[in-house]
Amino acid sequence: MKPLSSASRKRGRLSQAEQEASVYAALAEVRCHRFQPEIVGIFAYGVTDPGALTIQVIFADAAALAEARQSGVCETLEQLILQELRAAGHPAKRIRAAHVGFAAQTEVDAAGGEWYYFH
Repeated sequence: MKPLSSASRKRGRLSQAEQEASVYAALAEVRCHRFQPEIVGIFAYGVTDPGALTIQVIFADAAALAEARQSGVCETLEQLILQELRAAGHPAKRIRAAHVGFAAQTEVDAAGGEWYYFH
């Protein structure tokens, strides 16, 4: 993904497309890292709504999620995601308001999928 233009960064406002690009660039960077337990999915919604950016990291099952929480992987991932959002040029105000959540794929599937589980 191409970096944001310096003009966008200087004016302090990103277009909707630039905001989306910054989030997806950040998530692509996070996916390059390997964690144990393994991440089976990561996605974002509310990308362009002020205060609504939510990033969900998905682990295979409840045991993997519990291990990730206990071992500090969830905390590390949250810090990494916010760091990558900053590096990708996402607006600082929106980063401060962002939420990073964690779930188990088995629970998401049991609820009927991502839309049902997260809404």
